Amino acid sequence: DKRQVEDIVNLTIAEIESTIKRERRFGLVGFGTFNVRLRAARMGVHPQTKKPIKIPAQNTVTFKPSKELRRGL
Repeated sequence: DKRQVEDIVNLTIAEIESTIKRERRFGLVGFGTFNVRLRAARMGVHPQTKKPIKIPAQNTVTFKPSKELRRGL
């Protein structure tokens, strides 16, 4: 039923998150690869005040789709 599907999806996402935190990457054959990358510090603009602000460096997750997934799009 809908509740069981929701539980399975949530568990799958939680497992992907824990693997990315632990190993800094997660690959799913036929789907793609998630990697942790460091985004450099940069300057931005505050949208309300239009004043420049410094955005600090931070880790982010990127996704690279597999060849099979790209071919199907």
